[in-house]
Amino acid sequence: MSAMMLLTSICAGAQQDDTPVKVLTLEECRVLARGSIGDSRNVTLVQEGAKIRNSILKRTLLPQVSLVGFRSYQTHTPDMGALVNHQIDFKRLPKWQYGGYLFFSQNIYDGGEYRTKRLLNNLAKEARLLNIEQKALQTENVADELYFNALLAEKSLEILKLAHERLQNDLKSIKSLFDEGVIYRKDVLLIEMQLLESSHRISGLEIEREKCFSLLSTLTDSEIALDTRLEMPASALIETVVEDPAIRMIDLRSRQIDAARRLSLSNTLPSIKLFAYSHYGKWGMDVFSDDPLLSGMAGVAITIPISEWRTYHRSKALSVNEKRLLEISRANLELQTDLKRTEIEKEIAACEELEIQAAEMASKYRELADELRFMMQKGEISENEYLTALNMQTQAELGREYHRIEKIRKIILSHRIFIDNLDN
Repeated sequence: MSAMMLLTSICAGAQQDDTPVKVLTLEECRVLARGSIGDSRNVTLVQEGAKIRNSILKRTLLPQVSLVGFRSYQTHTPDMGALVNHQIDFKRLPKWQYGGYLFFSQNIYDGGEYRTKRLLNNLAKEARLLNIEQKALQTENVADELYFNALLAEKSLEILKLAHERLQNDLKSIKSLFDEGVIYRKDVLLIEMQLLESSHRISGLEIEREKCFSLLSTLTDSEIALDTRLEMPASALIETVVEDPAIRMIDLRSRQIDAARRLSLSNTLPSIKLFAYSHYGKWGMDVFSDDPLLSGMAGVAITIPISEWRTYHRSKALSVNEKRLLEISRANLELQTDLKRTEIEKEIAACEELEIQAAEMASKYRELADELRFMMQKGEISENEYLTALNMQTQAELGREYHRIEKIRKIILSHRIFIDNLDN
């Protein structure tokens, strides 16, 4: 029975060890953040709306048919026979009048108005999609910031926990030396105080990590467990360059201005329309017959605008003014982007240099701490010297990890510079 219980506990432990650890990458975090704001749903709705607008616009190319019917009552009807002395068979007009019209028209040439309006609809769709993409990219940047904060807290916890385990092992050794009378009680107390301080720092980092995970859960609208492990971003993700949507918006706005100017020009060009109509009923003054008649007319209408040229020239001058303003905004935006990128590149270079220095310092302090630990166990030096070297080693390792993560974060940020306000 004891052997079976032991075997069961071993198997249960093995199953727990085989449980896969949840891993969250930066790319997955961005996808979850986009999903929380309904990115794909918004894109689908915008595309469907654009299709509906184009189908509505397409009706101008199709024949236009309309039917009109009327019935009226007139209180007085003229007597045409009383107006002449000849015996002519005039019909007295009835007080009730009725009739119906069937109208038909077909555009043959509209000066390019349909094509221009369709282009404006497509540009409006692109503008809406670009606004959605801009909001999604801004949400991704927020997710990046929280992800790297959580990643830094996680890596710092790994370093501090290793240092804490080392202090615990040192405490066991110190207690053995104290029992042998080699060292004093103060040396044991110093280690215990250092352990308490280490535990306090670990608790603070765990709280910080929990806060970042909680914020990420809120941002992504999905529960991120505290046992989730974060991974460093892949090199392909680090090297990906994303163009600022504000610059693309300026280019899109310039195309919209050009299209609006072409639409204004189309209003000044002649238009050709084929039309026809038919009438059935009695005409209002038909005094020769009581029977309803069927009549009709067909032809081609050519419209030549004259005064629209004045409006076109004014619209053209206004569009030239707007494009100049856009050119100034684009130059200003590019200047801000270059300044921001230069600043970030300098920070990247500084982080890279500080990471190298921190790695060298951590290596030196690790070697010094090992030597001082050996001397402390022999009672040749005081506990303070060893603890100071150990603290400096831990700080150097934390600094190295901080500068490494900060460098990666800033490299990604340098490829994702988004200026919010175009007017500044």
